[in-house]
Amino acid sequence: ESFYLPFLLMYIYYFYTFLSGKMKDSKFIIYASVVTICLLLIKYNTLFLMMANIIFWVYLYYKKSDLIKAYTKYMPLTIILSLSYLTFNYLMTGYLFGKRIPLQHMSYIEYILYSVINIPTSLDPFFLSINNIAKTLGVRFTNLISFIISYSLLFYVFLKYLKIPSTLSVGIKWMLISSSCSVFWTIVAAYFTDINTLSPRLLIAFYPFILIAFIIYIKDNKMALNWKVLPIIGISSIIMDITNTLIK
Repeated sequence: ESFYLPFLLMYIYYFYTFLSGKMKDSKFIIYASVVTICLLLIKYNTLFLMMANIIFWVYLYYKKSDLIKAYTKYMPLTIILSLSYLTFNYLMTGYLFGKRIPLQHMSYIEYILYSVINIPTSLDPFFLSINNIAKTLGVRFTNLISFIISYSLLFYVFLKYLKIPSTLSVGIKWMLISSSCSVFWTIVAAYFTDINTLSPRLLIAFYPFILIAFIIYIKDNKMALNWKVLPIIGISSIIMDITNTLIK
């Protein structure tokens, strides 16, 4: 993930800049292609982002967008890389995603339930530290308490800052489709292979899109935020992390 995240941020930057009309078609095709190759070589779930691009291409085609021309030139790379990756895995291991076994530690329904519950925790800077500290101190119902805190914070943000507009920018739509596909196809893949329930690590291709889309949404709608709260959140998160490390 340490290598994956910087390339993922570049991937988001190049796509959003292009979709915002601030990058030439030729530069987008070159930059996006190179970053896509790097992402795929680092982590297999880049395939899920490629599936998102196919869906988004269909959206652009349906809307008869001017962006479709450059996006169409980028798409063959997406398809070729995806098929090449799957073919290589199959030839080397006999399995599309490598040799793995079906879920052993829980049923598929339980996997979906726990994964959906875990999604908000990836956006909560306090969850993991609070959970670990509470467990170390022997507090009962730590998971339940942590989940309640995470969901409460999420709903607070939605109620205070988000009013769904009639239209969203094409860049934000691309981010929402990408993040949704990442979660959806990970859950689908878990039906065939033994994948851990979704966590901040496995949601690395989810929350950067959501957070950046949220920031752009705030900026585009010129919404007033109490920026004094941000340093408090950051310092509190660092204190929690240090406390969690010391008591282990």
